[in-house]
Amino acid sequence: MLISIIILTCDSKSYLEKSLHSIFSQKNEKKFEVIVVDNGSSDNSEEFIRTNFPSVKILRNKQNRGASYARNQGIEISTGDYLMFMDSDAYLESNFLLSLEYVLENIPQDVSAISPKILNVNSSKIFSCGLHISSIYRSHDIGKNRPGDEFRSSFFIDGPTSCCAIFKRGCLEAIKDKNGYFDNDFFFLFEDTDLALRLKRAGYKSIFIPQLICCHYGNSSDTSSQLRRYFCFRNRLYMILKNNSKKKIFFFFLKSFFYDTLRTAHFFLTNKYSFLLFKDLAEKAKK
Repeated sequence: MLISIIILTCDSKSYLEKSLHSIFSQKNEKKFEVIVVDNGSSDNSEEFIRTNFPSVKILRNKQNRGASYARNQGIEISTGDYLMFMDSDAYLESNFLLSLEYVLENIPQDVSAISPKILNVNSSKIFSCGLHISSIYRSHDIGKNRPGDEFRSSFFIDGPTSCCAIFKRGCLEAIKDKNGYFDNDFFFLFEDTDLALRLKRAGYKSIFIPQLICCHYGNSSDTSSQLRRYFCFRNRLYMILKNNSKKKIFFFFLKSFFYDTLRTAHFFLTNKYSFLLFKDLAEKAKK
C-alpha cells in the first residue's frame, strides 16, 4: 500500500521545511511518495526542496494555475493507491502516517475519503473535522474554533477539506469528469466541496478520524479577504449550476431566495471583484 502525498505551494518556502520535515520524520516504514506542485513561486522553493529533500518529486508551473489544476497535476504523476493532499502551511503530528496505515487497512470499502482533525497552529483550536454541506450548498468546517480536545470519536462527514485530506484513488477515478478530479475552473476555494458532493452522489462515504492530527497555519498564499470571498461566491454558483438539472436549479433558488437575494445584494455592493462574475459565469456556461 503506497500513499502519495501531494503538497501545493506558492511562495511558501518558509512553511515548506516544517511541512516536509513532519512527513519524513514519521515513525512508519516510509510507504509513501511526496510530490510538491509549485504554482509559480519566486522564492527559490524548488532549489530548497532539491537540496534538503531530494526524494521529493517536483512539478513547477511558470504561473499560478490554481489549487484545482495543481492538485490534478499531482494526481496524474502519482502512483499511490491512496492520495493525500496537504497545503504547504500544514504539518503532521509524529504518528500520523503510522496511524493512517492502520486506518486504511480497516475502513469499509465504500469509504472514499478521510478527514483528520485539523488544528489551528496559532490558537490550538479546531480548524476543521471535515465538511458539512447544507441543503442550500453552503459549506462549513465541522468544529471550527471549538477546543482542540473535542470531537474524539469518528463520524461520517460530507467530505474532507483539502487543507489535509486522504482519498482512495479508485474513487477519484470513478468521478473524474472533463474538468478533472478537482474542477479546474474553480481555481481556488470550494473545489473540495464540489469534489465531496460528487463523491457523495456517486454513493461513496467520507469519514472523520480523530486519531489523525494535522496542524495548519492558514492562508499562506496571503490571498486578500475580498478575493477569497469572490471565489467562494462564484464557485458556490459553479457547483450549484454544474451538479443540478435546470428544473432542480429553479426550485433550489426558490428555496434559498431570501438567503441568496440578501447575500447577492451585499456581495455586489461591497466586493470590488463582483464585476467579474458575469464574465466568469458566461465562460463556464460555454464549456
